[in-house]
Amino acid sequence: MDPLGVVLKAGAWYLVGRRDGETRTYRVSRIDGLALLDRFERPDDFDLAAYWDRSVAAYADGLPRFAARLRIRGAGVEQLVQVIGDGPTRQALAAASEPDQEGWRTVSITLEEEWYTALNLLRLGPDAEILDPPELREHVAAAARAMAAVYG
Repeated sequence: MDPLGVVLKAGAWYLVGRRDGETRTYRVSRIDGLALLDRFERPDDFDLAAYWDRSVAAYADGLPRFAARLRIRGAGVEQLVQVIGDGPTRQALAAASEPDQEGWRTVSITLEEEWYTALNLLRLGPDAEILDPPELREHVAAAARAMAAVYG
């Protein structure tokens, strides 16, 4: 395989490479062995970020999707890219409301499975509030209450 790059997504590393004329993605944790056989240079016309965006979009097309509306501010705005990715963050912020007097902006995002989204939105801490859907809001609130019971 000719390596083209590595990508970190949601805490997991992926190796992108070309094999048998096809560009493929492999989760690094599933690679059993690796040996350097020859030197390989990435082709100038290969754009790793563009490939990754297309790959993630193709994968996401097969997942259940739902829309959510959030209030977000400060560090939450900066960290949103870590939660939903670069492209979706750019789109959400471009369509977001202007910040209110306290710096809160309302954004609409399209997300994957509810349980995974809830875990990731918890990463934004007090700098994000889920407005809709109510099920996602309650899921995150229940997790926050459980954490407060442990740490309180």
